[in-house]
Amino acid sequence: MHPSHPVDPANPTGPAGSVSRERDRFARPVHIGTNRRETGPVIELAPLLGTWVNFDRTSRGILRAELARAGDALTVRPFGASDSGLLEWGSAAATVLSDDVARTRAIGLIAAFDLRFQRVVLYGYVNRGLLTFEAATTFTDDSPRARYLTRQHFYRLPR
Repeated sequence: MHPSHPVDPANPTGPAGSVSRERDRFARPVHIGTNRRETGPVIELAPLLGTWVNFDRTSRGILRAELARAGDALTVRPFGASDSGLLEWGSAAATVLSDDVARTRAIGLIAAFDLRFQRVVLYGYVNRGLLTFEAATTFTDDSPRARYLTRQHFYRLPR
């Protein structure tokens, strides 16, 4: 504890909540699903666009994903494995990412899906022409299943 900033145990954020106010000055809500930026250029979507197919045809996760342009935005439409064939997850807008603050070429994305009993956040990135999805899954149906993370690899179908 720094002598000029004593911390009251009843108020661990410090005098008059100074830590909380400082954090709130920088914290902003995260909105998954936009390619718009407050400043700077729009990120070019071309490296992500297309139909991507899982290398593992026996996967119980995502088997195919369609990444498409919608204006300046990117939409992600995954198809998961099910006993009766492909299960469409629906379409979601994605947040598009470059690999540096000064670059405008897309290399990654974040998209979220609510699938009745589970919520899946997809983190995707392209490396050497292949797409990797990391899917963080949490269950919303009060089941005893553990939250889990998977990684799957995809190739792009010829356009």
